[in-house]
Parts: sequence; C-alpha cells; structure tokens
Amino acid sequence: MAGYAEALLRRFRDEPALTRDARLGVFPQYLEVIVRESYRCKAIIDHLLSFGRKSDGIAIPVDMNAILREILELLRHQRGFRQIEVVTRLKDDLPRVLGDPSGLRQVCMNLLVNAHQAIEGSGRVEVTTDAADDATVSIAIRDTGAGIPADIIDRIWDPFFTTKEVGKGIGLGLALTFDIVKRHGGEIRVESRVGEGSLFTVILPVCGR
Repeated sequence: MAGYAEALLRRFRDEPALTRDARLGVFPQYLEVIVRESYRCKAIIDHLLSFGRKSDGIAIPVDMNAILREILELLRHQRGFRQIEVVTRLKDDLPRVLGDPSGLRQVCMNLLVNAHQAIEGSGRVEVTTDAADDATVSIAIRDTGAGIPADIIDRIWDPFFTTKEVGKGIGLGLALTFDIVKRHGGEIRVESRVGEGSLFTVILPVCGR
C-alpha cells in the first residue's frame, strides 16, 4: 500500500499538470497520509513481533532504554492511553544488563500497562532509568493513579490477586514480573499512597556483575 501511494506521489511530482487539475488537488495530501499511516502500522507490527518472539533461553546484553522506548511507542497508539502525559528521563550511556530480552520486555510492559491503567482519565506517567553505581541499573515507573491501599500492598505479587475490574486482568502480571526480575538476580520495590499514585522500581545487575 505504501509503495503504491509513494509511486503516485512521485507521479504528481514528475507531472506538474496533475496538481493543476482541481479534481486532484487534495490527492497528494491524502497520499501522504496513507504513506505515513502505513509506515506507522508497520512499526507497530514490528514491535508486536518483537514481543511475541519466543526466548531461546540465552542471556545477552540488553539495552533497557531501547526496550522502554519500544513499549512506550506501542502504548502511545492505544486509544485509552492518549490522555496520559508520559515523561521520560532515560540516562545516557546506561550500562547494559545481562538477561533475556523477551522476559525483560514483559517486565517493562506489565509495569507500564499497570501504570497507565491505574489512571482514570488524564494523568502522568514518569519513566526514569539510572545507574547509581557501577553494579546496578534501575528502572523507575511512577504514575499519578489511584494508588494501592496499605492493607493489600504486600499481596500484589501473589498470583491471581488483582484489584482491577472483571475483564481487565487476572492478577498474573505482577506475579510474573516479580518472578522474572528475581530470575535475573534483581529486585523490585513498590511505594504507593492512595489518591497519589504508585512508584515501581526495578533494580538489575549490569553485565559482568
């Protein structure tokens, strides 16, 4: 589709008489939209394929900033999340972590989707990466959502425990996230206040540690 649209745009550029035809005046604009949206759809499909790729069980150096950018690009096109402001503070030259890219994508996807779903209407999600020392990398995801009551915050890692409405989750996301982080030799922390939002922080060892 994009190829044919680009071919028609080239014809408009090569044959100026076409643009002077009043009946065809808006065609170049329409074709540009088709090209742009076709490539946008291609990018989304490429991201989905990368998430669906099965792990081969081999640990490799992983760029967490790149993974976060992939996921945020994917979520940006979700209709329900368009009211949410996303602020990123991704540290330049972030050390790579040794791990399973598919598993680490799942961790970031789960936490970012949860952060977005915690917000009703408009709000803000902040994504920060840092390397406070030479041994670890941290990924912090903060939302301005409803927050988690103190009496249940210790249960959020339990399989099948969820506070979401029926049909919006089965309570496995955070349990799987916890398991994947532990298998990578890392840890995950949560801070939350009802009515003020939540902060999830993942800490992972860097390559060679």
